[in-house]
This record gives sequence, C-alpha cells and structure tokens, in this order.
Amino acid sequence: MSWHQVYLFISFITIGNKLLLFLLFFFQRSNKRFNKLLAFIIGSAIPLMITNLLNYLQETEYISLMFVGNAGSMLYYPLCVLFFHESLKIPLKTGWKFQVYMWGPVSYYLLLMMVFLFVLDAPARLHYIEDIVSYRWESGLALATMTPIYVLFLAHSIYFIFFIRKAHHLTIRFGENHIIRRRYRFVRTFVVLLISLSVTMAIFGFFDLSNQVIDMLLVPMFSNVLTLLIVYFAFDGRMVQEENTSFQLLENKKGGSILKPIKGIVPKAKRKALKHEIDAFFENSTAFCESDFSLQKMAELMKVPAHQLSFVINAEYGQSFSELLGYYRIRRAKSMIESDAFKQLTIEGIGQMVGYKSKSTFFNQFKKNTGNTPLYFRQQKSEDTKTLSGGE
Repeated sequence: MSWHQVYLFISFITIGNKLLLFLLFFFQRSNKRFNKLLAFIIGSAIPLMITNLLNYLQETEYISLMFVGNAGSMLYYPLCVLFFHESLKIPLKTGWKFQVYMWGPVSYYLLLMMVFLFVLDAPARLHYIEDIVSYRWESGLALATMTPIYVLFLAHSIYFIFFIRKAHHLTIRFGENHIIRRRYRFVRTFVVLLISLSVTMAIFGFFDLSNQVIDMLLVPMFSNVLTLLIVYFAFDGRMVQEENTSFQLLENKKGGSILKPIKGIVPKAKRKALKHEIDAFFENSTAFCESDFSLQKMAELMKVPAHQLSFVINAEYGQSFSELLGYYRIRRAKSMIESDAFKQLTIEGIGQMVGYKSKSTFFNQFKKNTGNTPLYFRQQKSEDTKTLSGGE
C-alpha cells in the first residue's frame, strides 16, 4: 500500500468516524445539553478534515473552502469551554466579550475568504495556493491564515490550565464517588488530552515542521485517539446517560463551593426532610420496579417538584436519579434471588420484575452495583445453602 492510499484511508476513516460519533451523541435522548455539546465539538473538526483532504488532492478550485474549514475549527475551543462549564455546572458569563471570543475567530476566517475571493488578483491567489499546497508561509495571506491558529492553540491551553485548577478547588470537598467529582475527573482527562494535542500542534507550526505527513497522517490519528478516549470516558463516567442535573456549582464568599438549585432554593432543613421521604418511598413502595418509572413519575407520587427532587438526590446522595434507581432495583433483585419464594423464576424474569426490559441492561447494572453477575450471585447463594445444610 502506497503512502497516497494510506493518507486517503486515514482521511476517510477520520471523517466517517467523526460523522458517526456526531450523530450518536446528537440524537442521545438523555442529558441532551451535555451530549449535543459533545456532538458539536466532535463535528466542528469535520469541515477542516474535508478541506485538508481536498488540498492534498490538489483540488485547488476548492481552496476557498479551506477558510470555511478553519472557521469551523475555530469553534472547537469555545465549544469546549461551554462543554466544561456545562459538565461541572459552573455558571459561565456569556456577555459581549464571550460572544466576541466565540464568533471573532470564525468571522476573521470568513473575512480572509472574502479577501482571497474579491481582493487578491490572479497572481496573488496563485502564490497563496502554492504556499498552502507546498506548506510554505511566504505570502501575507498564508501567514494571516496559519499564525492565529497556533497562537490560539497556546492561549487556550493556558486558559484550560487555570480553569482546571479552579474546578479542582470547587469540587475538592465532595467525595470521590459524588457526581461532581466524577464529572471533574472526566473534564480533567479531556483537558489533559486537549492541551497535549494543542501544544504539539503549536510546536509543529511555530518551528515550521508542518508537512503532508503531519497533516494527512499524524493529525487525523491523534484526533481520532483523542475523540475515542473522550467518548470512552464519557460513557465510563456514566454522564452520557445521566439526567440533566438541576444544580449549579458556585463559589461562596469563604472561597469554598456550594451546590445551588437552578430552579428555586431547597433549604438545608427541607433537603434533609426530603431525603427521609425518598428513603421511605423506596423502602415502602414497589412503583420503582415498573419499567417506565421516571423522575417525573416519582415526583408526582411524592407530590414534590421534579427539579427539587433531582437536586436533593444529586446533593444528598451524590448520585443521579438513574444511579439511585439502579441501586434500589438491584437491591430488590438480590433479595428476590436469595428468597425461596422466587427460586422458580429465571434470572431474566427477576430482571423484568424489578423494571429491566433488557437482559443485558439488568446484568450490567447488577454487576456495576455488586461486582458480580446475577447468575454468579445465585450460584453462590445455592452453594452457601448447600454448605449450611451439610453442616447441619
């Protein structure tokens, strides 16, 4: 296989991979803001990958699309900023300065495209095309095209270092398994990977190391690895399937942090009382074993606003609603497996009785909560019973 074929293969795989992941996250039904932002972060690189491929194939009639690709890629970092704030529920000031930050670089590259199309004469355009295709930055427009990208790589990296320090400061008082700490670990992983890629690309640019191998092979491969790692940590951290959390993480006057409900305030005394009501609900009701049980349905049964219920679960239990629901369903499933009254039921039947339509979902949830599969748990129970009988 020639280098030409390798370049084409990597490029098409990268574009296809990002497009599929964009669709996967964009159409996720749960945690919509989180998933849609992640989808747009992944998708913002697609125009640039396409224009790099066209430039490699020397389709110079499409050279103006390179400015569109660069404009789209300039949304990547502002989208990451929005995404990090959304993930940790840290309020973001989105005044005119942020709007300039968000749309300024995009407008800049669209303006360069206008200069290329309507200001440069034919020889100047040809000089620019030769610069881009041969990775020389001799013409003024080529320098104006590439230099801001590398400067922004470093500027964003510095910003993200300060952001993650602040995020660590705001989340440090919460337990390791708290929803906020899990989100912080995810964001920290994303930031480390992002800074590593950004600094590497800035070094390539400032030391004039950019070439065809880097643009057509290393950049797509690094981008794919980064994207797939982020996707893995998003699923592993259970954030893709979470409900939208109804609190914000705010810095208080003493330098610490507080969780504040987005809709209304739940006083501490009321939070404690509501937590007791939640405990009593799961102890005395079997409604949570219905397959269509939801936060909204629980709120209706308890006669409590859904956003307050969600906030108390997040703040007092350090879990999302789905995690708390999974815990109580699996606890009930364990008691059914241990009970002789249900020994004629299959494992799948028990899973359905506690609310799981899918066998695989039940098995995964059971193992996540207990460390073992339900089949292993039943076998161990059976062996323990035989041992006790033998001992007697």
